Amino acid sequence: NNIVPLDKLTNRSTYLASLDDSNPPNAAAQYTPDPSQVRDYAAVAPPNLAVTADVVSEGYEFELTANPIENLRLSFNASKSEVVNSNVGGETLTEFVEYLDPLLRGTIAGEMPMWGGYNPVINAGGWNGFMSQYTLMKLQEGTAVPELRKWRYNVVGNYTFSDGRFKGVGIGGSYRWQDKVAIGYPLVPISDTEYTYDLEDPIYGPSEDFIDLWASYQRPLSDKIDWRIQLNIRNAFADDKLIPIAVQPDANQSIAGARIAPTQEWFITNTFSF
Repeated sequence: NNIVPLDKLTNRSTYLASLDDSNPPNAAAQYTPDPSQVRDYAAVAPPNLAVTADVVSEGYEFELTANPIENLRLSFNASKSEVVNSNVGGETLTEFVEYLDPLLRGTIAGEMPMWGGYNPVINAGGWNGFMSQYTLMKLQEGTAVPELRKWRYNVVGNYTFSDGRFKGVGIGGSYRWQDKVAIGYPLVPISDTEYTYDLEDPIYGPSEDFIDLWASYQRPLSDKIDWRIQLNIRNAFADDKLIPIAVQPDANQSIAGARIAPTQEWFITNTFSF
């Protein structure tokens, strides 16, 4: 119902010649749209839209448990895992990017405003950001994903007193460690105006470790009911700090995102067994 009449259409040079000296300039009446026929619109991305990829995960895990002396139990486990990306985006997205990228990159079309004003333009305001992440994913295709922590291990010890004045008391602790993780990649120039990512030299975030402590006491309340109370301190020596999770894709490698480090937690549990 909103078809533009043919007499309202013209070429750009004729339209520009009709502009007056106002600021901003006004077009001739025949080229001014009818306000009742103008509609506001907003671009809304489809919900949950994301670039997908196939992943293959491989790894191994081993565990050791020992009782070196009576009432002392020790355990150790470690794991190593690698994830490989493949088929990033699928054939349809690859075809779409290969078609659209040369039409927008370094062209007049890419410098067109996205909205009503002069900025942002299509390239700087949207397409370049998408292409930056898409290019990184395509470069990682077929390689192990360093954003996954490769190694993790845990050590756990617990001692229970079975007689004497401390009968029923148990004490223990654990140490948890996880490997460093890639949080970004340096940019490498491939021309005066284009850059790529250096996948051989990732920027790593720190490895992390934690200590947990606990103490317990248990005793029978009757012939059929046993009671156990336990105090746990998780992340016993945690510090108040931020842990970097992403860096800006620039020469300064400034922090782009961070998360709060795990905090110290205390909790008490009571258990009745019957």
